[in-house]
Amino acid sequence: MSPRPLRSRNARVSAAMLPRQSTMVPRTSKKSTSIVCMSASVGFGRVSDPGTPWPCLYCTTKTRRFPWQGLAYLIKSVRPETLIRHKREVMVPRRHLPPLRLLSAFEAVVRTGGMQSAATQLNVTQPAISQALRSLEEHVGTRLLDRGKRPAALTEAGRILLHAVSGGLDQIESAIGKIRVQEQERRNVVTIACTVCTGMYWLMPRLAAFYARHPEIVVQVVPTSGTPRFAAETDLLIRYGAGNWPDGRCERLFDERLVPVCSPGILERIGPGNFAKATLLHVEADEDLSPGWDEYFDATDLPHARQGDLSFGDHVQATQAALAGLGVMLGWIANTADLVREERLAVFHDRAVIPGGAYYLVSPPQGADKPAAALLAAHLQAG
Repeated sequence: MSPRPLRSRNARVSAAMLPRQSTMVPRTSKKSTSIVCMSASVGFGRVSDPGTPWPCLYCTTKTRRFPWQGLAYLIKSVRPETLIRHKREVMVPRRHLPPLRLLSAFEAVVRTGGMQSAATQLNVTQPAISQALRSLEEHVGTRLLDRGKRPAALTEAGRILLHAVSGGLDQIESAIGKIRVQEQERRNVVTIACTVCTGMYWLMPRLAAFYARHPEIVVQVVPTSGTPRFAAETDLLIRYGAGNWPDGRCERLFDERLVPVCSPGILERIGPGNFAKATLLHVEADEDLSPGWDEYFDATDLPHARQGDLSFGDHVQATQAALAGLGVMLGWIANTADLVREERLAVFHDRAVIPGGAYYLVSPPQGADKPAAALLAAHLQAG
């Protein structure tokens, strides 16, 4: 015979809240058998493995029978919203905490010295503060303030709770502050990727003026050996080419041209344009966009005669060799214009070659989503 549910004046179990069957229902399969506690039918629990008595989460007894007494107690005292689903679909109680607004009101009353001051600070009415304190005391089960004194003093229970609440609110405030600082730092950090040579000889000199105007912004330069590409953290790119890349929005910075340059000492020793006595510095680049000396001589109809050749793996090494007086380099204005202006390099021959490409500032397809990135883009586009 099926057990009957307990009924009392304080707890009544309606038919809609009870399971359809009043006994444990075995669920069989080819591999295993599980028995579901009927309290699971109303969302209170589940047991498995019928071979071992399962401790009921609510009536605290090991049983293979449906815990009607525990179910009646639950229906009486536990609201469904106080339960959350846990592993193996077992329902476990949430932390038995009062609403945060009650704790905030209590802390504000003690900190400000009165209900009216707390109400003003929290932008609520004084009756709302009084009601919050009464609700908190009902939740705790004892008085937190001795209202027989003027001003009201903390009881022993109030002192215990105030210590915990104040510490908890301080930690929450500190955590929110750290999150805001991190978010502000994230918004004020701009990551821009470009080739090593472009970053060293064109971008870096322009960052000094940008930092002077915007000292709160940090620019992270990511050097690349080939064409820069977007990564998850990249805000801007500087690329050389035709400006038709599909992965971003392109804004032209300047057109490129190539002109022979050397150190002032070389120019004085062998004379301008005297390629027959010059050692030519070559860059062995893998990119088709880097024309060499043969292309330059063909485009300018100059003789190919020279004294010797030195080869380097990238434009940075070749530029440093030219600065050291090792020979004449075919200089890109992006890398050598500032050096010529500073008279650290000199133009060896005034015939220039236009390779046909330009330097572009590339932003993500949706545009620069950071105000700091937009400021840096405007600064670079202004020259």
